[in-house]
Amino acid sequence: MFNLIPKEVRFFDYFEQQSQNLVRAGALLRELVHDFGDARAKAHAIKEVEHQGDQVTHEIVRRLNTTFITPIDRED
Repeated sequence: MFNLIPKEVRFFDYFEQQSQNLVRAGALLRELVHDFGDARAKAHAIKEVEHQGDQVTHEIVRRLNTTFITPIDRED
């Protein structure tokens, strides 16, 4: 059935996920800079967090494109 009013999309939950990814990536980068031991594994872990962040970003954009009323104007 068609609904005129779409289901509520919790954009701020996505923003929170993204900020958690940023904090995690920052902590991993700090670890890498302070201790180069096993640098390859640390760089791989950072890349994984980046990939997770990319997925969240794609989901945000997808939801923005299909949502009539957004929490923030596109111009902002």
